Amino acid sequence: MAKKSSAASTTATEPPNQPTETTAAPRDLESLGEFWQTTAPYDPQRPLDSRETRFELGKTLRVQTPREAHATWTPAVDRADPVATVLASNVGREESLIPLRMGRMAESPFAFLCGACAVMAGDLARTPISGPQVVIDGDAHINNFGLYGTPQRDVVVDINDIDEATIGPWEWDLKRLVASVNVAGRENGLDAEERHSAVMRCVSGYSMNALRLAGVGYQFGLTGSRDFAISFCLVLAFSIVIALIADLDRVSEGTLQVSQQPMIELDRKLGALAP
Repeated sequence: MAKKSSAASTTATEPPNQPTETTAAPRDLESLGEFWQTTAPYDPQRPLDSRETRFELGKTLRVQTPREAHATWTPAVDRADPVATVLASNVGREESLIPLRMGRMAESPFAFLCGACAVMAGDLARTPISGPQVVIDGDAHINNFGLYGTPQRDVVVDINDIDEATIGPWEWDLKRLVASVNVAGRENGLDAEERHSAVMRCVSGYSMNALRLAGVGYQFGLTGSRDFAISFCLVLAFSIVIALIADLDRVSEGTLQVSQQPMIELDRKLGALAP
């Protein structure tokens, strides 16, 4: 089966009032300084920038593309026809299975969203980005997450569809994920307030896990040594985060009173749709 369409194949001009300086073209990756953000061959001996340098770079990127820039979306005046994009994505597929794919996508808005990755990739390619390129899933909607059994016999939740993984802006995965949460909630009868709560919980989970992963081996990865005081502070900080997460799960008894009913309803209704 041929590789599906991706955002990399989308070519269009910037829409009006779109901040062009927020995009990062491949030719600019050399200036970012990270060994995994360069077009040069991988060099395991190339050092990372210092924490201070990385912190200042992050502050600069936030000024360049503030979080508020992601709050709205307007279709580009020359936006490609979504139906034409879907039909173009059928090129190279097994012809006998195309009617089945089209039928499944036509069942509901959520089914169309899941199958129309190329459509959303084209839209995301016209949105502001902060600049850093990372390995992204490329199709990170909520139905592409599932359960895995690890060699340690633990059950973990992770992405289970990576056939469209590529190098791209980290924002694209998060935006596709929260869009799918919202559409799934709307399809299952959640009102605007409930969907907003579900989306914000999704974003909070993303943020907390980014913070958690940033501290895993952070100091050792940068310096090649371990410092007890710094390690203790990291452990303490993440212990507090985990404690807060556990507290949020105690709906009626926790110190922080946050309703989880929207997520419970969404989980129940998505479970009812599962084959």
